[in-house]
Amino acid sequence: MNKITNDYIIGLLTNYRSNKRRAIQLAYELENRKTITPDEMLEALALSRPFGEVFHTSQLSDKTFRTALNYQAAASKENDQVKESLISSLLPLLQELDRLEHYICALDPKQYLVITRLFFDRHSQSAVAEELTCSVRTVRYLKQAAIETLVEMYQFAQSAL
Repeated sequence: MNKITNDYIIGLLTNYRSNKRRAIQLAYELENRKTITPDEMLEALALSRPFGEVFHTSQLSDKTFRTALNYQAAASKENDQVKESLISSLLPLLQELDRLEHYICALDPKQYLVITRLFFDRHSQSAVAEELTCSVRTVRYLKQAAIETLVEMYQFAQSAL
């Protein structure tokens, strides 16, 4: 068994909940990120006016308009960079979570149950043994067998690529 891959699988399983939480957070931030709109940029460049005074775009000079366009382009670039940063963090995380979940679904039903209860639901080995009506030693065996099967799946996928 490849030790690096074994450690990698155990790391994925151990960090599953925190990685899932990070993915949910990143997806939310991507979907609900605050962007600077062109109107906000023009309002900000209207310079300081007394509160309540009506502002008309005809009061803007050509320089202010050109400056607004430059700031709009800069704001658009900044918005795009934030979006790209979120996407570049989110996509690999989602792909790895999806891959792990897919492979776990391909395990033997008892192995699947042991892995999901121990790593995803954070149940104790004794609680899983009670649920399966078996010994803790059997749960440890099923856990190790499941990890070995996952290692084989990952190794096969690596060799196929």
